[in-house]
Parts: sequence; C-alpha cells; structure tokens
Amino acid sequence: MVSRLLHLLYTNASPSPQPERALLLLGCRRQLSADQQRHLRDLIRTTPGFDWPALVTMAVDQRVFPLVYWNLQAHAADLVPARQLAALQEAFVLNTFSSVRMRDELVRAVTTLRSHGIGALALRGPMVAQSLYGKTWLREFKDIDILVRPRDFDRAKAICFALGYIRPDPVGDNDFNQALVNPATQIKIELHWAVDSPFMRVDVNTEAYWSRAVEVDFDGQRVQTLSPDDLLLMLCFHGAKHRWHRLKWVYDIAEFVYHHPDLDWAQTLKTARQLRVERILLVCLALAHNLFQTPLPPVIAARLDGDWLITRLTWYIQRWIFDQAEPRVLDQIRGIGFFLLIREHLRDWLPSIWHALHYPKSPLLRRVIHRGEP
Repeated sequence: MVSRLLHLLYTNASPSPQPERALLLLGCRRQLSADQQRHLRDLIRTTPGFDWPALVTMAVDQRVFPLVYWNLQAHAADLVPARQLAALQEAFVLNTFSSVRMRDELVRAVTTLRSHGIGALALRGPMVAQSLYGKTWLREFKDIDILVRPRDFDRAKAICFALGYIRPDPVGDNDFNQALVNPATQIKIELHWAVDSPFMRVDVNTEAYWSRAVEVDFDGQRVQTLSPDDLLLMLCFHGAKHRWHRLKWVYDIAEFVYHHPDLDWAQTLKTARQLRVERILLVCLALAHNLFQTPLPPVIAARLDGDWLITRLTWYIQRWIFDQAEPRVLDQIRGIGFFLLIREHLRDWLPSIWHALHYPKSPLLRRVIHRGEP
C-alpha cells in the first residue's frame, strides 16, 4: 500500500529535456571544460527557435543567473540575442555590487560582535560564495546569515541594533532566527542561535561548531565559519527545508564535492545517521549527481544503489525544481509527504506536524483549523 502511494505521488515524472533547461544546467557552472564549451555553442546553434526569454526567466528564478551570464558572455556571446544578454548583464552587475556590499557588511558585523566577546560564525550567503565559488559575485544571495550561541543571542541582537539594524517584523513562526534590516542600506541580517528550524528539527550540538570552526579569507579579513563536514550537512538540511526549489542550492553541493575531494565520506555518513539526516544527505548528493554529473564517492554510490525511496524522492525534486505550477492541492499533498518521508524516524515527524497545525500555510487548512474563531 505504501509503495503504491509512493508510486502515485512520486513517480518518475521528470520534465522533458527542453533545450533551454539543458542550457541552464550546462551554463550554471563555475568552470566549463573545452567539451562543455563546445556543447554549449552546439546546443544553441542546433535549436531552432531557442526560447531566450524563457532561459533568462529560469536563470533568474533559479538564482543561477550570475553563472549563466558569466559563461554565455565568455563562450557564446556572439550567439545570444543582444536584448537577452543585456538583461542578464544588468542582473549580473546589480548582483556584483550587492554581493560586495554584503560581503563588507558581514566582515563589519562579525568583527564588531567579536570585539564584544561574542563568537559568530558566517552561514551561507557571502561565506558559501567565497569558499565554494571563489568570488562572491558568482553566487546570488539576499541576506547575511550569522550564527551565535544561544546565550549570546540577545546581546548580539542589541549590537546589531547599535550598528543601525531594526527588526521590521514580529518573530512569527521561527524564533530560531530573527531577520534584521538596516533601513539606510537595506541590507538584511538573519541572526541565528540554531541551524535547524521549528518544523524540521535536528539534534545537533551547535556548541561543537565552534571547536571545529575554520576561517574564510575575505580580502585579508578572516571570518569564522563551519567546518567542511558541518557545512555540508547544513547546506543539505537547508535545501531540504525548502524542497530544493532553487537550483543554486543543488549546485552548492556540486561545488562542495569538487572542493573537498579528501572528505571522509564514511564518517560523514555516520554523522548524518546519528543526526537522523542521512536520507537528506543522500537525496542532496543524488540531485547533484543527476543534474550536474557530480562524481559520487564510492561509499555514497554504494549506499544509494537500490534505495527505491531515495530514488523516488530525488525524481520528485528534479521534476518540482522546474515545474512548481501544478495544482495547489496536489503540490501540498506531495509537499507534506516529502517533509515526512525525507526524515528517517517517526519522532522527527512530530515537530513538522505540530508546526503545520499551528502555522498552516495552506488557505484550506487555515480555514479548517480556525473554523469558528472570531
């Protein structure tokens, strides 16, 4: 019965290999080999009526437009219509200025926190762009994520207020972090005291992050961040929390694997199993392999071999990344099923169910739950 339900909900309904989608997956890479450069040009030349507006829209929606522009202008500028290349260039330039400003603001915020005796680790955003892409402007990001210890959270928030930030909105349904905005610069900081979320909990000892922390260089300024092992699991968990609905989160993993060829994958699997996020890790790596041909370490490939549940969840995400316009009810059913099936233990279902009932996203579910309330 369960397998039949999974077959209906998560069948291999991958989108057709449209040339625009193929070009997007080829173009959103930090480096292209000579063969990939030729393939890029051949794909454009041999596709009558190539839908350039669709490609630009997908690149922006999937948050991979810096890489797509970088590769098109370097390897196929003569084949791209001027209007579409100009649109990508404009987005690229704006992202470059934004990323540099946020990189500098990250350094300022972390340095200030450190001067007040508060340990701070940079998460995602500028840190991932610098450490995995080599240049902050090759990856799009909208905010700065900083992790502090729970005991330092209130002091860190007060220091951010002193730096010109305000809290524009109530805490809402996630008190594990707070979004702060600087009205003068419109830069947003998400201040975290945990890396998980109320609806997807992970029993991780965040205090240990500091003992394993490493440093990333930002033009001579050193900023602490997570160790490679911790970073990988955090990136996988963050992507799962959002159902990997942005292609950039999958490509982050492809770059991570490339940059860490000597990672102890057996130990990483063991840690993921202890934290009950092994399935999340494996789906994430399978996505990177399927979409970007990321080589899988032997221990990972062996673990994936024959795992029908991970295969079906991976198929579902691959389809959903590029087609999020299905009927709302069906999307919600599949989404709820995904958030339950991606976790390995029933006890991890309870926070998701509790959170969904108390903070329902579905209008239908909100009407049912709050029926009779004034």
